[in-house]
Amino acid sequence: MAPQLKSVTAIGKQFLEQKERPYNIFPADFFSYSEQLKQKFARLIHSDDPQRIALGPSASYCLANAANNVPLVQGDEILLTAEQFPSNVYCWEKAAANTSAKVMFIQKPIEKSISWTDQIIEAINSKTKVVAMGHVHWADGSLFDLMRIRKACDAVGAYLIIDGTQSVGALGFSIKEINPDALIVSGYKWMMGAYGMSLAYYGPRFDTGSPIEESWMNRKDSEDFAGLVNYESAYKSGANRYSMGQSSSFVYSAMLDKALEHLLDWGTDSIQNHGFDIMHLLKAELDNSPFTFGEQGEHAGHLWSLKLPEGLDKKQLKAKLKAHNVYLSIRGDYIRIASHLYNNDRDVEVLANVLKQF
Repeated sequence: MAPQLKSVTAIGKQFLEQKERPYNIFPADFFSYSEQLKQKFARLIHSDDPQRIALGPSASYCLANAANNVPLVQGDEILLTAEQFPSNVYCWEKAAANTSAKVMFIQKPIEKSISWTDQIIEAINSKTKVVAMGHVHWADGSLFDLMRIRKACDAVGAYLIIDGTQSVGALGFSIKEINPDALIVSGYKWMMGAYGMSLAYYGPRFDTGSPIEESWMNRKDSEDFAGLVNYESAYKSGANRYSMGQSSSFVYSAMLDKALEHLLDWGTDSIQNHGFDIMHLLKAELDNSPFTFGEQGEHAGHLWSLKLPEGLDKKQLKAKLKAHNVYLSIRGDYIRIASHLYNNDRDVEVLANVLKQF
Protein backbone atom coordinates (compact mmCIF):
# COMPACT_ATOMS: atom_id res chain seq x y z
CA MET A 1 0.00 0.00 0.00
CA ALA A 2 1.18 3.49 -0.80
CA PRO A 3 1.20 6.02 2.02
CA GLN A 4 -1.62 8.52 1.77
CA LEU A 5 -0.98 12.19 1.05
CA LYS A 6 -2.27 14.61 3.70
CA SER A 7 -4.32 16.45 1.08
CA VAL A 8 -5.97 13.16 0.03
CA THR A 9 -6.87 12.38 3.66
CA ALA A 10 -8.26 15.90 4.12
CA ILE A 11 -10.59 15.71 1.14
CA GLY A 12 -11.70 12.24 2.23
CA LYS A 13 -12.77 13.66 5.59
CA GLN A 14 -14.52 16.56 3.86
CA PHE A 15 -16.60 14.26 1.66
CA LEU A 16 -17.27 11.83 4.52
CA GLU A 17 -18.82 14.69 6.49
CA GLN A 18 -20.93 15.63 3.47
CA LYS A 19 -23.23 12.67 4.22
CA GLU A 20 -24.26 14.43 7.46
CA ARG A 21 -26.17 16.87 5.23
CA PRO A 22 -27.60 14.73 2.41
CA TYR A 23 -29.91 17.57 1.34
CA ASN A 24 -26.78 19.23 -0.07
CA ILE A 25 -26.12 16.31 -2.44
CA PHE A 26 -27.90 16.86 -5.76
CA PRO A 27 -28.65 14.52 -8.71
CA ALA A 28 -25.85 16.04 -10.81
CA ASP A 29 -23.33 15.17 -8.06
CA PHE A 30 -23.91 11.46 -8.69
CA PHE A 31 -22.16 11.88 -12.03
CA SER A 32 -20.00 15.02 -11.91
CA TYR A 33 -17.34 13.74 -9.47
CA SER A 34 -16.84 10.44 -11.28
CA GLU A 35 -16.71 12.24 -14.66
CA GLN A 36 -13.97 14.51 -13.32
CA LEU A 37 -12.04 11.45 -12.12
CA LYS A 38 -12.38 9.75 -15.52
CA GLN A 39 -11.04 12.83 -17.28
CA LYS A 40 -7.93 12.96 -15.07
CA PHE A 41 -7.25 9.25 -15.42
CA ALA A 42 -7.66 9.54 -19.20
CA ARG A 43 -5.00 12.27 -19.16
CA LEU A 44 -2.66 10.10 -17.09
CA ILE A 45 -2.85 7.16 -19.54
CA HIS A 46 -2.93 9.37 -22.66
CA SER A 47 -6.45 8.48 -23.78
CA ASP A 48 -8.55 10.99 -25.72
CA ASP A 49 -11.85 9.48 -24.54
CA PRO A 50 -12.80 9.60 -20.82
CA GLN A 51 -15.93 7.59 -21.66
CA ARG A 52 -13.70 4.57 -22.18
CA ILE A 53 -13.00 4.66 -18.42
CA ALA A 54 -15.06 2.65 -15.92
CA LEU A 55 -14.98 2.74 -12.12
CA GLY A 56 -14.85 -0.42 -10.04
CA PRO A 57 -14.27 -1.40 -6.39
CA SER A 58 -11.21 -3.55 -7.16
CA ALA A 59 -8.91 -4.78 -9.89
CA SER A 60 -10.50 -8.26 -9.69
CA TYR A 61 -13.94 -6.74 -10.41
CA CYS A 62 -12.67 -4.88 -13.49
CA LEU A 63 -10.69 -7.91 -14.69
CA ALA A 64 -13.79 -10.09 -14.34
CA ASN A 65 -15.66 -7.74 -16.67
CA ALA A 66 -12.91 -8.28 -19.24
CA ALA A 67 -12.65 -12.06 -18.76
CA ASN A 68 -16.43 -12.49 -19.02
CA ASN A 69 -16.55 -10.70 -22.37
CA VAL A 70 -13.71 -12.31 -24.32
CA PRO A 71 -15.31 -14.79 -26.77
CA LEU A 72 -13.43 -17.95 -25.85
CA VAL A 73 -14.00 -21.35 -27.44
CA GLN A 74 -12.57 -24.81 -26.87
CA GLY A 75 -8.87 -24.95 -27.71
CA ASP A 76 -8.20 -21.23 -27.25
CA GLU A 77 -5.11 -20.37 -25.21
CA ILE A 78 -4.83 -17.72 -22.48
CA LEU A 79 -1.23 -16.69 -21.79
CA LEU A 80 -0.27 -15.44 -18.32
CA THR A 81 3.14 -14.68 -16.84
CA ALA A 82 4.34 -17.15 -14.21
CA GLU A 83 3.65 -16.19 -10.58
CA GLN A 84 1.35 -13.39 -11.72
CA PHE A 85 -0.79 -11.67 -9.06
CA PRO A 86 -3.84 -13.90 -8.34
CA SER A 87 -6.47 -11.29 -9.31
CA ASN A 88 -5.25 -11.59 -12.91
CA VAL A 89 -5.26 -15.39 -12.78
CA TYR A 90 -8.45 -16.66 -11.14
CA CYS A 91 -10.83 -14.88 -13.55
CA TRP A 92 -9.02 -16.44 -16.53
CA GLU A 93 -8.99 -19.90 -14.95
CA LYS A 94 -12.76 -19.62 -14.47
CA ALA A 95 -13.29 -18.37 -18.04
CA ALA A 96 -11.16 -21.24 -19.36
CA ALA A 97 -13.06 -23.82 -17.30
CA ASN A 98 -16.38 -22.51 -18.65
CA THR A 99 -15.28 -22.70 -22.29
CA SER A 100 -12.68 -25.51 -22.38
CA ALA A 101 -9.99 -22.98 -23.20
CA LYS A 102 -6.48 -23.49 -21.79
CA VAL A 103 -4.47 -21.30 -19.40
CA MET A 104 -0.72 -21.32 -20.00
CA PHE A 105 1.89 -19.74 -17.71
CA ILE A 106 4.98 -18.29 -19.40
CA GLN A 107 8.01 -18.79 -17.16
CA LYS A 108 10.78 -16.27 -16.67
CA PRO A 109 13.75 -17.55 -18.73
CA ILE A 110 16.80 -18.78 -16.87
CA GLU A 111 19.20 -17.83 -19.65
CA LYS A 112 20.14 -14.14 -19.91
CA SER A 113 20.26 -14.38 -23.71
CA ILE A 114 16.46 -14.28 -23.91
CA SER A 115 14.18 -11.82 -22.13
CA TRP A 116 10.81 -12.58 -20.52
CA THR A 117 9.22 -10.46 -23.25
CA ASP A 118 10.91 -12.66 -25.89
CA GLN A 119 9.58 -15.76 -24.14
CA ILE A 120 6.02 -14.40 -24.18
CA ILE A 121 6.20 -13.42 -27.86
CA GLU A 122 7.57 -16.86 -28.73
CA ALA A 123 4.56 -18.47 -27.02
CA ILE A 124 1.97 -16.42 -28.95
CA ASN A 125 0.47 -18.45 -31.81
CA SER A 126 -2.72 -18.90 -33.82
CA LYS A 127 -4.45 -20.48 -30.79
CA THR A 128 -3.68 -17.51 -28.51
CA LYS A 129 -6.87 -15.62 -27.66
CA VAL A 130 -5.69 -13.58 -24.68
CA VAL A 131 -2.44 -12.34 -23.21
CA ALA A 132 -3.16 -11.06 -19.67
CA MET A 133 -0.24 -9.60 -17.73
CA GLY A 134 1.25 -6.57 -15.99
CA HIS A 135 3.53 -3.84 -17.29
CA VAL A 136 5.95 -4.85 -14.54
CA HIS A 137 5.86 -8.11 -12.60
CA TRP A 138 4.57 -7.65 -9.07
CA ALA A 139 7.04 -10.07 -7.44
CA ASP A 140 10.42 -8.83 -8.73
CA GLY A 141 9.66 -5.71 -10.79
CA SER A 142 10.58 -7.25 -14.18
CA LEU A 143 9.71 -4.77 -16.95
CA PHE A 144 7.88 -6.02 -20.06
CA ASP A 145 7.99 -4.50 -23.55
CA LEU A 146 4.25 -4.14 -24.09
CA MET A 147 4.55 -2.52 -27.52
CA ARG A 148 6.33 -5.61 -28.90
CA ILE A 149 3.80 -7.89 -27.22
CA ARG A 150 0.92 -5.82 -28.67
CA LYS A 151 2.31 -6.33 -32.19
CA ALA A 152 2.55 -10.07 -31.62
CA CYS A 153 -1.06 -10.12 -30.36
CA ASP A 154 -2.24 -8.14 -33.40
CA ALA A 155 -0.63 -10.69 -35.72
CA VAL A 156 -2.97 -13.42 -34.41
CA GLY A 157 -5.95 -11.29 -33.32
CA ALA A 158 -5.37 -11.86 -29.59
CA TYR A 159 -6.67 -9.61 -26.81
CA LEU A 160 -4.08 -7.81 -24.65
CA ILE A 161 -5.36 -7.25 -21.09
CA ILE A 162 -3.04 -5.28 -18.79
CA ASP A 163 -3.16 -5.15 -15.01
CA GLY A 164 -1.44 -1.82 -14.43
CA THR A 165 -1.77 -1.88 -10.64
CA GLN A 166 1.98 -2.20 -10.12
CA SER A 167 2.92 0.57 -12.54
CA VAL A 168 0.30 3.13 -13.61
CA GLY A 169 0.82 6.33 -11.67
CA ALA A 170 4.57 5.84 -11.38
CA LEU A 171 5.51 4.54 -14.85
CA GLY A 172 4.33 6.17 -18.06
CA PHE A 173 1.58 4.36 -19.95
CA SER A 174 0.12 5.45 -23.28
CA ILE A 175 -3.13 4.01 -24.61
CA LYS A 176 -2.22 5.52 -27.97
CA GLU A 177 1.11 3.66 -28.15
CA ILE A 178 0.30 0.32 -26.50
CA ASN A 179 -3.38 0.12 -27.49
CA PRO A 180 -4.43 -2.52 -24.94
CA ASP A 181 -7.91 -4.00 -25.15
CA ALA A 182 -8.25 -3.32 -21.43
CA LEU A 183 -6.13 -1.65 -18.74
CA ILE A 184 -7.08 -2.20 -15.10
CA VAL A 185 -5.56 -0.26 -12.20
CA SER A 186 -6.20 -0.45 -8.43
CA GLY A 187 -6.32 3.01 -6.90
CA TYR A 188 -4.51 2.38 -3.62
CA LYS A 189 -0.97 1.62 -4.83
CA TRP A 190 0.92 3.83 -7.29
CA MET A 191 -2.24 5.88 -7.90
CA MET A 192 -2.00 6.84 -4.20
CA GLY A 193 -5.75 6.84 -3.58
CA ALA A 194 -7.83 5.12 -0.91
CA TYR A 195 -8.40 1.37 -0.63
CA GLY A 196 -11.70 0.53 -2.31
CA MET A 197 -11.69 2.04 -5.81
CA SER A 198 -10.15 1.00 -9.11
CA LEU A 199 -10.16 2.40 -12.64
CA ALA A 200 -10.32 0.56 -15.94
CA TYR A 201 -9.97 1.44 -19.60
CA TYR A 202 -11.95 -0.79 -22.01
CA GLY A 203 -11.25 -0.58 -25.74
CA PRO A 204 -13.71 -0.90 -28.66
CA ARG A 205 -13.74 -4.72 -28.55
CA PHE A 206 -15.72 -4.47 -25.30
CA ASP A 207 -18.30 -1.94 -26.52
CA THR A 208 -21.15 -4.46 -26.78
CA GLY A 209 -20.24 -6.63 -23.79
CA SER A 210 -22.36 -7.71 -20.85
CA PRO A 211 -21.30 -6.22 -17.46
CA ILE A 212 -21.13 -8.40 -14.36
CA GLU A 213 -23.48 -5.97 -12.59
CA GLU A 214 -26.59 -4.09 -13.78
CA SER A 215 -26.46 -0.60 -12.30
CA TRP A 216 -29.12 2.02 -12.93
CA MET A 217 -26.36 4.61 -13.32
CA ASN A 218 -24.92 2.90 -16.40
CA ARG A 219 -28.12 3.14 -18.45
CA LYS A 220 -28.90 5.81 -21.01
CA ASP A 221 -30.45 9.02 -19.56
CA SER A 222 -29.94 7.88 -15.94
CA GLU A 223 -29.19 11.52 -15.02
CA ASP A 224 -32.95 12.16 -15.22
CA PHE A 225 -34.01 11.08 -11.73
CA ALA A 226 -37.66 11.80 -12.43
CA GLY A 227 -37.61 9.36 -15.35
CA LEU A 228 -35.82 6.43 -13.70
CA VAL A 229 -38.97 4.28 -13.70
CA ASN A 230 -39.08 4.58 -17.48
CA TYR A 231 -36.80 1.55 -17.63
CA GLU A 232 -34.10 1.82 -20.26
CA SER A 233 -32.53 -1.21 -21.93
CA ALA A 234 -29.71 0.75 -23.63
CA TYR A 235 -26.43 1.34 -21.85
CA LYS A 236 -24.47 4.56 -21.97
CA SER A 237 -21.73 4.69 -24.60
CA GLY A 238 -18.14 3.53 -24.26
CA ALA A 239 -17.07 1.70 -21.11
CA ASN A 240 -19.77 3.15 -18.83
CA ARG A 241 -21.68 -0.15 -18.79
CA TYR A 242 -18.80 -1.72 -16.80
CA SER A 243 -18.81 0.73 -13.88
CA MET A 244 -19.83 -0.61 -10.48
CA GLY A 245 -23.06 0.25 -8.74
CA GLN A 246 -22.66 3.35 -6.52
CA SER A 247 -19.78 4.40 -8.76
CA SER A 248 -20.23 7.98 -7.52
CA SER A 249 -18.56 6.73 -4.34
CA PHE A 250 -18.25 10.32 -3.18
CA VAL A 251 -15.48 9.77 -0.62
CA TYR A 252 -13.24 7.40 -2.61
CA SER A 253 -13.67 9.19 -5.93
CA ALA A 254 -12.81 12.55 -4.36
CA MET A 255 -9.69 11.06 -2.73
CA LEU A 256 -8.50 9.39 -5.93
CA ASP A 257 -9.23 12.55 -7.89
CA LYS A 258 -7.03 14.56 -5.51
CA ALA A 259 -4.24 11.96 -5.74
CA LEU A 260 -4.38 12.11 -9.55
CA GLU A 261 -4.02 15.87 -9.34
CA HIS A 262 -0.63 15.37 -7.67
CA LEU A 263 0.46 12.59 -10.04
CA LEU A 264 -0.30 14.72 -13.09
CA ASP A 265 1.59 17.61 -11.52
CA TRP A 266 4.68 15.50 -10.66
CA GLY A 267 4.72 13.52 -13.91
CA THR A 268 5.79 9.88 -14.15
CA ASP A 269 9.21 10.86 -15.53
CA SER A 270 10.16 12.56 -12.26
CA ILE A 271 9.09 9.48 -10.27
CA GLN A 272 11.09 7.19 -12.57
CA ASN A 273 14.19 9.39 -12.52
CA HIS A 274 14.11 9.64 -8.72
CA GLY A 275 13.71 5.88 -8.45
CA PHE A 276 16.76 5.29 -10.65
CA ASP A 277 18.74 7.78 -8.52
CA ILE A 278 17.79 5.75 -5.42
CA MET A 279 18.79 2.52 -7.19
CA HIS A 280 22.20 3.86 -8.27
CA LEU A 281 22.91 5.18 -4.76
CA LEU A 282 22.18 1.76 -3.27
CA LYS A 283 24.30 0.06 -5.94
CA ALA A 284 27.23 2.28 -4.98
CA GLU A 285 26.69 1.57 -1.26
CA LEU A 286 26.61 -2.20 -1.87
CA ASP A 287 29.52 -2.32 -4.30
CA ASN A 288 31.54 -5.56 -3.84
CA SER A 289 28.82 -7.03 -1.60
CA PRO A 290 27.12 -10.39 -2.28
CA PHE A 291 23.83 -8.60 -3.06
CA THR A 292 23.27 -8.29 -6.83
CA PHE A 293 21.04 -6.07 -8.97
CA GLY A 294 19.27 -6.76 -12.24
CA GLU A 295 20.67 -5.36 -15.48
CA GLN A 296 19.78 -1.83 -16.62
CA GLY A 297 16.55 -1.96 -18.62
CA GLU A 298 15.22 -5.08 -16.87
CA HIS A 299 13.31 -3.02 -14.29
CA ALA A 300 11.47 0.29 -14.07
CA GLY A 301 12.66 3.00 -11.67
CA HIS A 302 9.85 2.62 -9.16
CA LEU A 303 9.90 -1.16 -8.59
CA TRP A 304 13.03 -3.28 -8.72
CA SER A 305 14.68 -6.14 -6.93
CA LEU A 306 17.89 -7.13 -5.20
CA LYS A 307 19.05 -10.77 -5.39
CA LEU A 308 19.81 -12.27 -2.01
CA PRO A 309 22.95 -14.39 -1.44
CA GLU A 310 22.39 -18.13 -1.12
CA GLY A 311 21.81 -19.47 2.38
CA LEU A 312 20.73 -16.13 3.84
CA ASP A 313 18.14 -16.36 6.65
CA LYS A 314 15.24 -14.35 5.23
CA LYS A 315 13.20 -14.24 8.43
CA GLN A 316 16.12 -12.81 10.38
CA LEU A 317 16.80 -10.27 7.63
CA LYS A 318 13.18 -9.12 7.57
CA ALA A 319 13.18 -8.75 11.38
CA LYS A 320 16.40 -6.69 11.27
CA LEU A 321 15.01 -4.43 8.51
CA LYS A 322 11.81 -3.89 10.49
CA ALA A 323 13.83 -3.03 13.61
CA HIS A 324 15.36 -0.17 11.60
CA ASN A 325 11.97 0.94 10.21
CA VAL A 326 12.77 -0.35 6.73
CA TYR A 327 9.74 -1.95 5.09
CA LEU A 328 10.33 -4.12 2.03
CA SER A 329 8.83 -7.22 0.47
CA ILE A 330 10.91 -10.39 0.30
CA ARG A 331 9.70 -12.47 -2.67
CA GLY A 332 11.52 -15.77 -3.10
CA ASP A 333 15.25 -15.01 -3.40
CA TYR A 334 14.70 -11.29 -4.00
CA ILE A 335 14.10 -8.15 -2.00
CA ARG A 336 11.52 -6.04 -3.85
CA ILE A 337 12.19 -2.32 -3.46
CA ALA A 338 9.37 0.13 -4.17
CA SER A 339 10.77 3.66 -4.01
CA HIS A 340 8.96 6.96 -4.50
CA LEU A 341 9.53 10.70 -4.27
CA TYR A 342 9.34 10.57 -0.47
CA ASN A 343 12.46 8.35 -0.26
CA ASN A 344 15.81 10.08 0.20
CA ASP A 345 19.55 9.46 0.60
CA ARG A 346 19.16 8.72 4.31
CA ASP A 347 16.74 5.88 3.54
CA VAL A 348 19.30 4.37 1.17
CA GLU A 349 22.04 4.66 3.80
CA VAL A 350 19.93 2.91 6.46
CA LEU A 351 18.98 0.07 4.09
CA ALA A 352 22.56 -0.39 2.89
CA ASN A 353 23.93 -0.45 6.46
CA VAL A 354 21.43 -3.11 7.54
CA LEU A 355 22.29 -5.29 4.52
CA LYS A 356 26.07 -4.90 4.99
CA GLN A 357 25.88 -5.63 8.72
CA PHE A 358 23.68 -8.65 8.13
